[in-house]
Amino acid sequence: MIDLSCINVDSTLADLPYHLFQVSLDTKVSEVAKRFEQDLQVPAVVIVDREGLIINMLSRRKFLERMSKPYGLELFTNQPIRRIIPFINTRPLRLSASTKVDAAARIVLSRTDNILCEPIIAIAQDGLRVVDCHTIFLAQSKILSLVNAKLEDTLVALEQSQDELKTINIQLTEEIKERQRVEEQLSYNALHDALTGLANRGLFMNRLEQSFRHYQRSKDRLFGVMFIDLDRFKAVNDNLGHGVGDALLVQVSDRLQLSLRNVDTVARLGGDEFAVVLEEITELSQAEICALRIQTNLSEPFHIDGHRVSVGASIGIAMITSHYKNSEELLRDADMAMYQAKRQGKSSYHIFPWINAPNIQPKSQKNLVPAE
Repeated sequence: MIDLSCINVDSTLADLPYHLFQVSLDTKVSEVAKRFEQDLQVPAVVIVDREGLIINMLSRRKFLERMSKPYGLELFTNQPIRRIIPFINTRPLRLSASTKVDAAARIVLSRTDNILCEPIIAIAQDGLRVVDCHTIFLAQSKILSLVNAKLEDTLVALEQSQDELKTINIQLTEEIKERQRVEEQLSYNALHDALTGLANRGLFMNRLEQSFRHYQRSKDRLFGVMFIDLDRFKAVNDNLGHGVGDALLVQVSDRLQLSLRNVDTVARLGGDEFAVVLEEITELSQAEICALRIQTNLSEPFHIDGHRVSVGASIGIAMITSHYKNSEELLRDADMAMYQAKRQGKSSYHIFPWINAPNIQPKSQKNLVPAE
């Protein structure tokens, strides 16, 4: 249980419970694992050099995720901590220990990366403190409760003062707006991929269902679905590490968006799989042109952390026809077409064949500009 009895509206990060577990690069992985097991309140270990300067940090979450993988602990348990640093990407947020709790919570919420799951380093004159986001939000919740209680008392005292009541109402309105902004941000995060900022699977399926319903009401509103799987991505991850792999996915997402129109929806479904809803198309050739444009754009090398990385894309295309009973079937067929594209050769596209579908003939095409 986290003790927040001393928290008040003016509390700073220095007032929060904290833990500081320092290790060197030569500390055994087994010692770190044992400390995390013994003390559940430790959110991270700070790695320092011989002079005591911070050179890296491992969060509990990232460490346990890595150790929970098959053979993770067995491979590294007697190795120094320096051996697992390349496999664990921890990006702590550094704040002054004098930062107020409410301000720190807002800073965390405003970040676009995955900082909500990472520890916070609070820098003070007397040393460092490592605080987890969960503790900050609990303290902020208590502060908001204290503020709300104080506001209620003020409203009772100012009941007979119209001018003062107006002032309070303005303050409450601003607070509501701020809460709405936070809720909108949380809603946005729930519908978008945290790494790339693209639509996630939930939002993609919603857009696909909307297009399907529009087609059911008006058969002349055609659309298509593309299922995209990167070629050679696993080799990049295995040889260069997940950090480079994540950076590659971000750059691939940017190129996908540049290859599409504003009316189209591109989403990351997970891993190196992407999907696109092509809106307002009238013929199959438009989808083919889009597929070739994507493959051409992705064939250009990516430059990441000094590495020259080349990948390709296998693309499956499915066009809406009256045969489909629901939107999920369309995504399924695009997925099947993508696997056919992989079988016929990487960096190619394949169109799912529907017998008797008007103006649509089964077709496969190699990429005109092969990926390096």
